[in-house]
Amino acid sequence: MENESKIGRFFQSISDKIQDQAWFQQLKVKWDELDAKTKMVAKYLGLIGSSVLIVVVVGSSLYAVADKKREIDDKQALAQKIQSSQDELRKLKDITSRFNGAGEAPWPQFLQERATAAGFDPSLVQVTSEKIISVAAPKEVKSKDPKALTPQTPAAAPEESLVETSLKKVNVRQLVKFVQEVENGGRTVKVRRLQIDTNPDESGYLDATVVVSAFRLKQP
Repeated sequence: MENESKIGRFFQSISDKIQDQAWFQQLKVKWDELDAKTKMVAKYLGLIGSSVLIVVVVGSSLYAVADKKREIDDKQALAQKIQSSQDELRKLKDITSRFNGAGEAPWPQFLQERATAAGFDPSLVQVTSEKIISVAAPKEVKSKDPKALTPQTPAAAPEESLVETSLKKVNVRQLVKFVQEVENGGRTVKVRRLQIDTNPDESGYLDATVVVSAFRLKQP
């Protein structure tokens, strides 16, 4: 209640100050000189003007909010496109590395590195055989200029090797992890056959033979 009385006194003091102004007294005298009909028209005009002003202010605010929202939506859409492009570039780099940079190491070394990642001694992994089973014919890169004298350069062709690997005394968890690491180790490798031989001592360890198809680009 005390706060309300203070606010009331504040507005009352402002009203008194306005009424004491000369321009207000002159305006009041002119208003009193008007007849009732003119006063009514003036009130209606004032009401209409106030309504129009409110509509303009509210409309401007709504337009500013909509414009800001549209700007934010455009920025979000652009950010999503940039993120999508970055994801596609990462996928492309991953695919390229599977055929190029990551494929330089010999297959025995690659498989032993996967054993380390799977958590067991890489010496337990031995490559028993490795042979190339297919090489796609290289494609020639044709020049767009029919008058060019430079010879056509053949592009790199995919080469498939069949690699047979022997694992000695590993447990089931290590074997499963090894297979996962082989297929997701940064090179294009697919497990074609998995043969398991349990040891007769029932120690929980087993021997396994893993045959994989390994692919890489063969440079001309």
